[in-house]
Amino acid sequence: MYFSKVFLLAIPVCLSVAVLAQGVQRDEFQNITNFKDAIFSKSVTAFSVDNPALRSQNDSISYDKIKGSPFWKDASQSALLYSSTGYIGALPVRINLATNKIYFIQNSEEMILSDNTVTKIVFQATNDSSVFISQVPNLLLNKKPVDGFVQVLNFGKYQFLKYTRRRLASADSPSHTSKNYYFTDDINYFIKCNDKVEAVKKLNKENLLIYLPSSSSYDTWAKENTINFKNEKDIVLFLNYYNAHLSN
Repeated sequence: MYFSKVFLLAIPVCLSVAVLAQGVQRDEFQNITNFKDAIFSKSVTAFSVDNPALRSQNDSISYDKIKGSPFWKDASQSALLYSSTGYIGALPVRINLATNKIYFIQNSEEMILSDNTVTKIVFQATNDSSVFISQVPNLLLNKKPVDGFVQVLNFGKYQFLKYTRRRLASADSPSHTSKNYYFTDDINYFIKCNDKVEAVKKLNKENLLIYLPSSSSYDTWAKENTINFKNEKDIVLFLNYYNAHLSN
């Protein structure tokens, strides 16, 4: 059931999060000129492409009337931000997976970045870090380029990418006199190696290993470590081991 909820995209990230974070100083907002045209996020609305009654942006629903959250994480988190040309700066941000917009804090006000300057976000958590990328070449879903942010789940030559599309859905109320609105996810996974990106149709051993040369030679290790190829975290463990033991 991994694919009943959200899509993704991806590109190569060759440096570890630790390396990316090393030596980077936290910037003040005014030094990050890419954000000067950001707009306030007050009264932000969600737009539906699924509900015929909400086809245009003139017909909208405020987030407080929708069950669930449009954000990857509700609270802003410290992150390093990069454009296609390099490092931009560090700010507390959060990603809206329904709109693919980046929210950040300026002078205690939450703002929305008004353009797509940021192509990589490295969240810096205490015990873990997460990387999101966008504008990934050759990353297609239903033969169309993926525009949203994709999470990079591991590092190395072969990367496991997760694209989550959070969309607005609706259902009749119990009385059938109104609509109840909620967020639901469509999730898609990809394997990326250099400039080649392959969609993983379903999370299982056969669909994954077909894209990993000589991966059958790691069967013993996978069995000894009880790797479940239907489990996202287990797949990451396997890919980390696989990448670390690839022949140079």
